[in-house]
Amino acid sequence: MSLPQQDEHHGAGGEHEDATGLRERKKQATREALVQAGVELFVERGYDETTLADIAEAAGVSPRTIFAYFPSKEDILFTTIDRMCGSLASALDERPAGVDALSALREFILATAPQKTELDCRLAQSITADATLASHRRARIGQMQEVLATAIAADLGAGSEDRRPQIAAASLTAAFELLELDTHPGEWAPPTRDEIATAIDPVLSFVRAGLGAERLFLTARAGRCLLAPGLLSPRPIEQLEQLVRGELDLLVLPLACAVLARDQA
Repeated sequence: MSLPQQDEHHGAGGEHEDATGLRERKKQATREALVQAGVELFVERGYDETTLADIAEAAGVSPRTIFAYFPSKEDILFTTIDRMCGSLASALDERPAGVDALSALREFILATAPQKTELDCRLAQSITADATLASHRRARIGQMQEVLATAIAADLGAGSEDRRPQIAAASLTAAFELLELDTHPGEWAPPTRDEIATAIDPVLSFVRAGLGAERLFLTARAGRCLLAPGLLSPRPIEQLEQLVRGELDLLVLPLACAVLARDQA
């Protein structure tokens, strides 16, 4: 009994798809092997002491194969950051309607942070100990800052001249970088969701409050009257403007100073 012609075509197409899928899986496996070998050697020997030939040997491939996957040794070192940047961009782009950038960022961190290992922690400490690598890491993290700033600007309806999204995004990336480096390998343990939330929620609330204070300030400047809690009549615009500007300075300026301190470190 012969199969219908349609099924034969489907079967041929299925074989082609299986072959393509197999090739892609092999490529992905090779990429992962190179990253794993590289990270382990960077932590064990040091970044400068590790050569591409060392990584290729540990991964079981030829040195030339590396360049089919990574332009340089540094791209292997910062693979995790580059991947996280791409994943964060997708998470922000695909967030449901009504979910702001800060809420989407929180869920992203809660979902990805528990995946970090002690090896990741040791690598981060190694990078921090090298001034050049630490500077290059900040440049890579800057890509993540731009992704956040774009999403925050969309939430605020901010134009290109508006500095609020950049200040907020820079504050977030600086704060989370410090939180990541606050754990040392000797005391490392897989973080729980609650522990991560406890660490990041104050940061998110701080930035959200700063953005909220700025929105109040702009509203006051636009000439709208806002009712103060417990009062039956609006406060004068001048008084409200002074109040909100004071709250904004207390919230945003320390964040900006933290960013400057990080960049100058």
